[in-house]
Amino acid sequence: MLHQSVALHGLILIASATLIATALDRRAECGIVVRLFRGLGLAAIFPLAWMTLQLVPLPAHSFSSSIWLAVGNAFNESKPLGHASVDLGTTLRSTLWYLTNVALFISTVLIARDRTRAETLLEVLSLVASAVAAAALLRQSGHFSLLDPFAGFDSSIAIFSLLVAIAVFLLIFERTMSRSKQNSPVVSATNLRRGLLGLFGSATAIALMVASTPPGTVSIATLGVLVFLFVLIARLTKLGAWTATIIGTALAVIGATLILIQLQPLPWFETQLPDVLSESSSIGLARRVLADSTWHGSGVGTYDVIASLYRHPGDVSPSIPLTSAVSLVTEWGTLGFALMLALAAQIFCFFVHGATARGRDWSFPTLAAAMILTFACEAFFDAGLVNANVQILMAVAAGLGVSQSFTTSATFGDAAAP
Repeated sequence: MLHQSVALHGLILIASATLIATALDRRAECGIVVRLFRGLGLAAIFPLAWMTLQLVPLPAHSFSSSIWLAVGNAFNESKPLGHASVDLGTTLRSTLWYLTNVALFISTVLIARDRTRAETLLEVLSLVASAVAAAALLRQSGHFSLLDPFAGFDSSIAIFSLLVAIAVFLLIFERTMSRSKQNSPVVSATNLRRGLLGLFGSATAIALMVASTPPGTVSIATLGVLVFLFVLIARLTKLGAWTATIIGTALAVIGATLILIQLQPLPWFETQLPDVLSESSSIGLARRVLADSTWHGSGVGTYDVIASLYRHPGDVSPSIPLTSAVSLVTEWGTLGFALMLALAAQIFCFFVHGATARGRDWSFPTLAAAMILTFACEAFFDAGLVNANVQILMAVAAGLGVSQSFTTSATFGDAAAP
């Protein structure tokens, strides 16, 4: 569910593509992009391929939305071909927005290859996330509501701000250890500045969690903190990169499963209860939508259209989906949602391997791994992932993680020089 205009999407996409094209004038940069898609190509191509599948005409009775079939029957027209998407324009805009995020992601990778630029970008990301969290706190007191584009997504920004602040603290720890080995002064103005950023970010994130987010947010954020702790322990104990990746992924799956079982988000398996059709709450609406979801989905970005068909007359429930998972299952389909979870696990493995194999700057891929895990869990509790601003922050953080997961002379996952 994206509210940005096509013009804005196009401008960002053109700007990012121009930056990428300029960088690709150098042969070394071409090799980096090739290695990038060698490691994450499937995860990048799948969403584009799935949205294309929803847009192109396909056999009506196998792939087409039931809405197209009903319209054809109403006008006594039987068409052999149809579309999975119920709103081709919206799905096309969503495809453009996805390409925009991919371009932003690749631009971040190219910019943050330099260690100094990566550190600066992490500091800027921490400052932005902290400022947004502070704005959310001010909104709780009734001020600056028009200046907060994350309104209604407090959990997402609180978790993200906390994770970035922890990454800043780990960067300070790593640089301090490096300076101590070189017999250089441990205290520096740079580390003091980063320390203040980390304190501001963690303080605003925790305050926002306490003030306005549901209890499940704390459990999900704790899971992200444990990712940082696991990588730190794996590196201190010199655990092998692949061993750490396997153990870390297994622990992440177990931890996420326990959180989902304990907190019990939307009851997925109660869509056939007798009261579902008459229930007018947002939960009832989500259950009705999920009950009629298909394997191929209704088209990315079309949740509003589908929800309007299932909403009772006079129902004033918010247009924002109950959770991101509800929106994803509706728009991407059950098969698409399952494949997205599998790809999220693959991306998590990629970042954990990069964090444990790299000699230094491991806080960047660790941040990306923690972000992937926490937002995958949060998808079952709120609708943060459907917010375009959250998606931009995630694209930048993921680009930072990839940029410091490999070196110019090594392939993905190879350890960088200490």
